[in-house]
Parts: sequence; C-alpha cells; structure tokens
Amino acid sequence: MYQNIKLFSIAIASVGFGTSAIAESSQDFTSAESVLLVQHSDKAAMSDGVLTLVGADKNLIMFTDRPHRAAATIPSEQLVKIWSEGDDSFASDPPNAALVGQQNGNPVSLIVELMNPRASGDDFVFSYKIIEGEEVPEIDQAYIVIDDCFICLGDVANLATGNPLDYILNPNDPK
Repeated sequence: MYQNIKLFSIAIASVGFGTSAIAESSQDFTSAESVLLVQHSDKAAMSDGVLTLVGADKNLIMFTDRPHRAAATIPSEQLVKIWSEGDDSFASDPPNAALVGQQNGNPVSLIVELMNPRASGDDFVFSYKIIEGEEVPEIDQAYIVIDDCFICLGDVANLATGNPLDYILNPNDPK
C-alpha cells in the first residue's frame, strides 16, 4: 500500500509541473533551456523491443530546468513531429527515459533509450533498448520521463520567456 501511495505522489507531483508555469525570480535566462517531457498512459506493454503506451494521454507535460522554471502541456503528436528536427535531434541522439509504474502492485522502474515514436490510435509506440532494469511484459499506470531536449522543440523551446505556439501553460488561465 505504501508503494502505491508513493507512486501516486510522484505522479501527482509530475502532473503539478505541467499545470502551472512558475516564474524564476532572478530572471537569469542566459543559459540554454533544458526541457524534460513526461507522458502518462494507463499501461505500458513491452515486447521484442517495442514499447506501447496503451491509453496514452493526449498531451505531454513539458517543463524546463532551473533557472527557467517554466511548464506547458503540449499535444503528444508534437513529439513525433519534432523527433528528427534540428542538429541535436532525438533521431540523431536518442533520448534516455525513465519508465515507471507498477506491476501487480509492486513498483517498476526502468531506464530505456527511446527511438522511432509514432501514434497509433489512443496508443503511443516507441522502439526501445533497456539501459538499466529488467523488461516486464506490462506496467500499470506508466509514466515516461524523457531526458534533456535543448533546441529540439523548435518554436516551443523558449517556454520561460514566451509561449509562441499558445500551448496551455496554466489550464485555469483565460485564453
């Protein structure tokens, strides 16, 4: 039971990052923004190098590291569109990701390298290689947290100083 509460708390904290933009008081935006991406799904299925996020959320949570401290929710298909864009694209240097959730009530935590994303109905599919941990056939309430992406998001890479594509920075703010 404690593990379920712990996993739920981590999930809620991740969602909290995606539902509000937090301004940095120092306004020191001289360093490049490092963007992390979070995707939730009802279940993750792993088989033969294919990771399927079953019932994946329609939006990714995207947030920046210090000192920028900004967050947004973007359509999941945006990840597929930008995967190969830029000199430092995910296609040329596949990202690492933490894949977490639970199996039979027990926590599961893997580190994987992700490749070739695609949407398939309500599912999101990647090729993957395990970096750390052991493959399991299914993970319930799965989250993936995708590592650094500096300029790979094109027009949305400047979250801290603007919102060029008008993504949801805070769902409670009026448009």
